[in-house]
Amino acid sequence: MKKRLQFILLVGASLLLVIGLVLPACSSEGEKGIKLGVITDLTGPIAYFGLSQREGMEVRLNEANYQVAGKSIEVIWEDSTGDAATAAEKARKLIELDEVDVIIGPMFSDSQDAIAPYVAEHNVLDIAPIGGSWELSQYDNWIVFPGTLYSFGVPLGDYAYDQGWRTMTTLGADYIAGQRLIGGVADRFKERGGTVVQEQWSPVGELDFAPYLANLADADVFCIWTLPLGATITHYLELGLKIPLVIPEADQLESSSLGEFGDAFLGQVGMVSAYTSRLDNPLNHQFVAALGKDANIMHGSGHVATSILLAGLEATGGDASLEVLRPAILNLVNLDTVAGPISFSPTGNVLSNRYMAEVSFIDGRYVWEPFQVYRDVRDPRE
Repeated sequence: MKKRLQFILLVGASLLLVIGLVLPACSSEGEKGIKLGVITDLTGPIAYFGLSQREGMEVRLNEANYQVAGKSIEVIWEDSTGDAATAAEKARKLIELDEVDVIIGPMFSDSQDAIAPYVAEHNVLDIAPIGGSWELSQYDNWIVFPGTLYSFGVPLGDYAYDQGWRTMTTLGADYIAGQRLIGGVADRFKERGGTVVQEQWSPVGELDFAPYLANLADADVFCIWTLPLGATITHYLELGLKIPLVIPEADQLESSSLGEFGDAFLGQVGMVSAYTSRLDNPLNHQFVAALGKDANIMHGSGHVATSILLAGLEATGGDASLEVLRPAILNLVNLDTVAGPISFSPTGNVLSNRYMAEVSFIDGRYVWEPFQVYRDVRDPRE
């Protein structure tokens, strides 16, 4: 009897030892999470927008409790400082050292173009959070919200022509984004039968726009998108110009900027590229409440980019491999987001709404209030 008891105790101890060895291994494997790398501008000339993107992403990740499909989400933030070479360096670090599963960012198209071949070579999904170039379509690893930069302006070209305007003069920031935003407006306006009588281009960071405005050709409408945009508007108002303005990605001007222009800018119209805090849908109301302040375009786009990733990972059961995750995202139809429902083209460009809005004074502040929607906007080259 004594020997039998010793045998039972010995077997029990051995089983406990085996279980102790096996369970940690199983637990470790089960806890293997998703590594998300984010490249954005946390310092530098556009840090405000990068920090806003981060805040929007963090709200969405908090909503999900930093988990998806039973897996934890680890986020590694990298600062591109507004520099394409730095963005490329950060992409290499995230992929080679951190071994991330997915990347979100960077924001600027020149930085996206700089990292695109490398990220594609390493088969990592990348989500562009606020537009990208058509050239990204040649790679099979990008998702671009809310679509190409060129597509941002296309509906505004329709709007301008539908107002009865037939001639247009333009002023744009002389770099990739400015050229494509203005190009989308101008090309569609011309396709409809309008004429662009003048094009002017200003350097990024230009603050004195008086010479450009003094040189304006006679036209029915003036399309502008500069960096910074607020300086152009200030000069426009100071000079007392009466030519009607249309502004692609008008949401670059937030409530604080609009407040500086006051009643002189009331009724001004612009195209909201994809998101404004004034959008009337339940998810957006919940988001703005959670953020605790007025949400700008980068808050919203950060939230949407994260929502796209989470929805895709839910569909794959947590499989973040490019060959599984990207097709799952492309198959999502009418995904509900703070920016409204979105779907996806085969090239990875998001089909989303664009909103015509006008400057209104509501609840003590100046805001872009949507009054017309263009649904499921796509690049004409799709």
